[in-house]
Amino acid sequence: MKFYRVVFLAVAFTTGALQCKAQDLLFSQYFNSPLTVNPAMTGYMRPEIRAGYIQRNQWQQIGNPFISSAVFADYSMKLGVNKGVTNDGTRTLNFGFLFLNDQLGNNAFKTQQFLLSGSFIMPFGTYYRHRIGIGVQGGYYTKAFNTKDMYFSNQINKVYEGDPNTLPSFESLENLRVSSFNFNAGAHYSFQFNKRNSLTMSYSLSNISQPKDHFVTLGNAKTDYNNPMRHFGMLSTYFQLSNRVVFNPAVIYQFQNAAREFNYGGTFAIQLNSTSQKSGLDNPFRVVLYLGTYYRFQDAIIPYVGFRYGTVTGGVSYDVNINSLSNPKFAGVGRQSAKSLEFSLIYSGFFDSKTAYRYSLPWKDYFQ
Repeated sequence: MKFYRVVFLAVAFTTGALQCKAQDLLFSQYFNSPLTVNPAMTGYMRPEIRAGYIQRNQWQQIGNPFISSAVFADYSMKLGVNKGVTNDGTRTLNFGFLFLNDQLGNNAFKTQQFLLSGSFIMPFGTYYRHRIGIGVQGGYYTKAFNTKDMYFSNQINKVYEGDPNTLPSFESLENLRVSSFNFNAGAHYSFQFNKRNSLTMSYSLSNISQPKDHFVTLGNAKTDYNNPMRHFGMLSTYFQLSNRVVFNPAVIYQFQNAAREFNYGGTFAIQLNSTSQKSGLDNPFRVVLYLGTYYRFQDAIIPYVGFRYGTVTGGVSYDVNINSLSNPKFAGVGRQSAKSLEFSLIYSGFFDSKTAYRYSLPWKDYFQ
């Protein structure tokens, strides 16, 4: 099966790095990685502080999986707050950072980004039921090749003989590492219909500066890859079905260059402990079970299970692929190879533990 794995990696590399039709990193649990979705989501939460880690292992049966991970943290500063007591019209100025690591196979190709985020969120209108936020994000990224374990087309015959490194690759990889600055921006709007229902619309634009990467020289011509902008839109709502159950459906659509992605689904949040007046939705020590399913159009069905205890939330999702990669005729890169496992861990809370009880914003907090 080694030969098929080599061919598959070569196809993935050619499609992703040269034709550039793949999209930027996006997790299936996008709702558990808000800063990778939209910089305007920085600080879009009821708590004051939040920190999280998310990791995705993709196509594990091809040998070494494709591993994508993110570490993030953000802080929501309430403007005009006196001793932690706020009102429904409190504006927030928010700050955060995001570190992304995306590596292909056996570390053959790696992308790393460090981004700083900032956003401003303002409630307005009657009873402050409307809320608008804008955010920006900027930072530095690097992309690097490790050619030690990479085989190219003229070396394929030697793969059969078990010694491909006896032939040169004849590839003109002029740079094995490139780096540049990049910028993202976004906005969101939410409307609270009543205490039980709300609607949120979100839009973001990534790679605004469209930085150029230069790895290969063909003849006397440089082949520069211009990172295309990514457009991301999301529509989500939540319904409080009872004192113990909240349903949060969402639809997202994104496109980047020739790639398109449409994703929809929803999650039920079920509070397992008491829902009395003192320990209901505002209880910082509540216990919540999350059960959800999402569908990435013509690609995968994604079941999700999560659990929250107090200020810590953990989640696991699994991509069940239904696209062409799941066709058994692809043997070494077939149904078993299309597995993708993802897990997340998030902490959210207040600097002062008593703030949670005197913080008066009518904010949904099952997912934040």
